[in-house]
Amino acid sequence: MAEYRRSLKRPASAGLLCFLVILVGGCPFGLGWPVSLDADDNGSEVTLQVGMTLHVSLSSNPSTGFEWELVDLDTSVVEHTGTSFRSGCLIPMPGCGGTDTWMFMALSPGITTLRMIYHQPWEDVEPERTFEVMVTVSE
Repeated sequence: MAEYRRSLKRPASAGLLCFLVILVGGCPFGLGWPVSLDADDNGSEVTLQVGMTLHVSLSSNPSTGFEWELVDLDTSVVEHTGTSFRSGCLIPMPGCGGTDTWMFMALSPGITTLRMIYHQPWEDVEPERTFEVMVTVSE
């Protein structure tokens, strides 16, 4: 019975030790969860470390012909790595909006403006909406 109790203590102790190492020294398995922004963060500033990811989630309705377009970003500092759309309806149908999520990766130290516009690309008019944040990437 004593041997059984001792074997249970070792994993718990190792788990606690690992937690303390992560807490004090940072996460050894990557840089954690992405930094997430949405429309409320328009005009703000965000600081990332090299290797961190940034997710920008903005409401969208592609069935109307409107789309988000990336118009300003220094790709030597931050790289666009992908985009996804999540419908706001249980059954996707024309006219149903949702959320576009744009994913970015911090590549190298520097400062860049991430600027996006929401428009119908074939129209030569001012965009319906804009989104802009100043991104600082540090070592």
